[in-house]
Parts: sequence; structure tokens; C-alpha cells
Amino acid sequence: MRPPGLDHVCSLDVKLDPIQVMRNDRAGTRRIVPIVGGVVIGAKLQGAYFECQRGVANNLRGWHC
Repeated sequence: MRPPGLDHVCSLDVKLDPIQVMRNDRAGTRRIVPIVGGVVIGAKLQGAYFECQRGVANNLRGWHC
């Protein structure tokens, strides 16, 4: 059986905030690296990402950019 082929979909150029420790317990340390901006460049997928912040009374999901 031949393995499936792979196609390049896009490249990411992102801006990161510092690592944040979310939880530290017996199971280990859970960390996140927030993506706060960047662009997606590719033949099959393109776009931009802008930092959003949680709002109290904004749109239906409470997020705004």
C-alpha cells in the first residue's frame, strides 16, 4: 500500500506572546503560547489573524477585534 501524498497548503508567519502557565499539578504543567497576530500565505489558503480580546457585552460570543 502506498502512503498518502502530502500537499503544501500554506505557510504561517505569526507573532507570539510569551508562554503562559495555565495549570501546574500532578499531571504536569499545562502551558499555552498565545498567537496575537500574523498572516497565512499559500496557494490554497490565505488570510490574516488579528488579536482579539474578550469583551463583556460585545457581539453574540463576547469577542471583538
